Amino acid sequence: MTSALASNRDNYRYLHDQTVRRMNKGETMHEIAEGLKQPPEIAKDWFNHGYYGTYNHNSKAVYQFYLGWYDGNPANLNAHPPAERAKRMVAAMGGAKKALAAARKAFNAGDYRWSSDLLSQIVFADPANKPARLLLADSLEQQGYQAESAIWRNQFLMGAKELRQGVMSRPTSAQNADMIAAVPTQELLDSVSTRFDPLKLGGKTMGINLVMPERQETAGIELTRTTMIGRMKPVAQPAATITGPRRALLGLLFLKMPLAQLEMMGVKVEGDRAAAEAWLNAIEPIPGAFNIVEP
Repeated sequence: MTSALASNRDNYRYLHDQTVRRMNKGETMHEIAEGLKQPPEIAKDWFNHGYYGTYNHNSKAVYQFYLGWYDGNPANLNAHPPAERAKRMVAAMGGAKKALAAARKAFNAGDYRWSSDLLSQIVFADPANKPARLLLADSLEQQGYQAESAIWRNQFLMGAKELRQGVMSRPTSAQNADMIAAVPTQELLDSVSTRFDPLKLGGKTMGINLVMPERQETAGIELTRTTMIGRMKPVAQPAATITGPRRALLGLLFLKMPLAQLEMMGVKVEGDRAAAEAWLNAIEPIPGAFNIVEP
């Protein structure tokens, strides 16, 4: 057991220290990931293999922890976003047909990394390009089959599935009620603030109080022109006060249940009801599925 722990210790220490050593020599995140390999004396122990994380993946995480995303190359400082860059790249390659031919040649040669890179540009430039989508799916699938890491394999195969079948949108599952009850109200409000779209509130500033009698809690919501700030104390002059069980109020904020429906269940709204509705409408639903390998 002692030797196993020591070997695992050395594995992570080597990954960290050698990433930092290369960083200090000016190597970029991708250069480090490509060049840093697990030493044989560490790799001989099966439990050090990249079944979950990989040296390629984790060295990038170490790099970003210390230096962030920017690799020091000014050309990457303000590059075009993926879809716009892809359109320009495909045009520079002479059009989609030439790019697809080059990608097919790379695929047939077993160079799936380069094939996927080229095909991804075509798909981002034109998501409706079916030959490119199907070949990219095949290319990602081959890399998935070759991946030792379960996470990498899942990502490759999920990307292939999206290209062939589209994004399967599923309703967001409700969290366990006991777990929600255990999360402090302040943390739940902080979560809601990340779904607040100030543009939907039209630049209004106001305060909303949430009263939860069974928990003896009152939360105050301060809405500025740009932010939503929740605090575990009431605002002095609220536009509206909503009173009800915390579970019902969380239904408003997380499940986006209509206010009128909850009022029929005993939730009370005092003050400017339209203001309360405007605030609730500015909170976006919890996001569901989103694209991975297309815009």
